[in-house]
Amino acid sequence: QRRNSYNKDNLIEMQWYWSNIDRDETMLILKNCPDGSFIVRDSSEKNSFGSPYTLSVIKGGLIKSIRIFKQEQNNNTLYDIEKPCRFETVSKLISYYSRVSLKEYNHNLDVVLTYGVSKFKFGKTTEWNIDKLYSSFRDASEQYE
Repeated sequence: QRRNSYNKDNLIEMQWYWSNIDRDETMLILKNCPDGSFIVRDSSEKNSFGSPYTLSVIKGGLIKSIRIFKQEQNNNTLYDIEKPCRFETVSKLISYYSRVSLKEYNHNLDVVLTYGVSKFKFGKTTEWNIDKLYSSFRDASEQYE
């Protein structure tokens, strides 16, 4: 139990973990990012047991959402994008796929996780707010002009 809460707390500190946002917000965030840009969010499915998180990555202008599975094995919690799960934390999973192409998982998805889009860049601290995102885009546009 203690280990699970440590992993969850550790995840919250990751700049690329956006917690509770939906698919539309994910599209807005990743829309104009370069290939390999990614975020991790809470699964939006009602029954997310066994798949608590979603990895979203952009490749060729398309955003691919990938389930992150969670499995209990020998009193350890493991995570992966396919079963059986191999990684002790979501961070270790992300680290692995920042070095190894996702084509290992899906042959059409030849990309590594190169840029974790930071929630802090958009002013997200504890609670996501779509108005802050629009505001930050508006401010950036005004500065550019």
